[in-house]
Amino acid sequence: MNTKIIRSIESGQQLGIRDKATIEGKALWISVAVQKYENSYKTYIAEIYEDDAAAEKYQREEIRRFFNIDDALQYLKDYARIDSSFLAPCKGQKIFNPAFDSCD
Repeated sequence: MNTKIIRSIESGQQLGIRDKATIEGKALWISVAVQKYENSYKTYIAEIYEDDAAAEKYQREEIRRFFNIDDALQYLKDYARIDSSFLAPCKGQKIFNPAFDSCD
């Protein structure tokens, strides 16, 4: 991961990406983000099929806490269905609220 991204995360800025993939012929929206919050790094991965969006029926939605930035970024690399190397600063509405702990 490049140093600019690391510096942004270390400063507490939320970085993320949203994208659409086709899985078994169905459109799947994927959101991935990471943010330093208090003394840890929180990652967020959410997946929802386009047909289920109105009902907010997520296939996957998780927030995980890490105490090392490398572990957090490695987790996103290993478990997100989209390339987390394209993380960018979230402008306006954030992808997730790091104060929540849904899945630790």
